[in-house]
Amino acid sequence: TDAAVLQDASDMRTMFYSGSPRDPDKRFNVLYTTAKSMTPYLSVPENKRIWELLASKPGTGMLSPREKQWVKLFQAIGNRDAHGMGIMAVELLKTNDYIHDKERIRYLVGAAMTGLIVDGKKSEALAIWNQYRMVIYGNDPPHLIFHLLAANCTER
Repeated sequence: TDAAVLQDASDMRTMFYSGSPRDPDKRFNVLYTTAKSMTPYLSVPENKRIWELLASKPGTGMLSPREKQWVKLFQAIGNRDAHGMGIMAVELLKTNDYIHDKERIRYLVGAAMTGLIVDGKKSEALAIWNQYRMVIYGNDPPHLIFHLLAANCTER
């Protein structure tokens, strides 16, 4: 809902401006939820301005190395930087930190595949899909977007 998005944005602002919440799980959840919901809808200049502003605030120093990697991923997505998306998403997948969080793995796989395909690395994108498909979906059918991404991995 609109109210939830506004609350997420307010929580993210508070996090960067004051360094709260201090709990890493809550902090990551604020970062992930807000960035995931806002990044695709803002223009490149808007995304750039927001991330530059947030980076200048005191709460940035509280981010863990992993959270900083996620920020780089969201910046790459916001900048429509396919190469950066592919690199950051693949790096985050390699950590296996989110192996039990299917939503976050799905997000990373989608970002990695998109970035790799646009970067011309279709075989690498297909390898990511083959590695994580069962983790994300098991025997359930994948979302349409993953059918499309996988179809774009084949040479024509």
